[in-house]
Amino acid sequence: MAFFEKNNKIVQWIYSNFVSTKFDNRIEMLKNIIPANGVYAELGVFDGAFSTEIIDTLNPKSLILIDYFHGEIGSGDQDGNNFCTIDLNNKYYELLKLYKNDSRVTIIKGDSTEE
Repeated sequence: MAFFEKNNKIVQWIYSNFVSTKFDNRIEMLKNIIPANGVYAELGVFDGAFSTEIIDTLNPKSLILIDYFHGEIGSGDQDGNNFCTIDLNNKYYELLKLYKNDSRVTIIKGDSTEE
């Protein structure tokens, strides 16, 4: 709690500029919050749909995609609808193929805490 009390102006700025702002969709969020042409990481890639949106929207210098890519997992879309199940191991190889000629993209199969 002391951190927040000591840095109250920082917390207020973050809240007023990011937390309290509502966006129509995640692409609008990317455009308004994250500067283009940076270095980014996506933790938990699932089917790679958001990875594509990051690339198309932000034109990153570098994008690191990290996921276990193991087993089957289910998820809905960004709104929680259209639930589907995918084989993450197969998705890993699909993403490797998709980005094999894009030197900006690094795909890591593992835990984000591994060295």
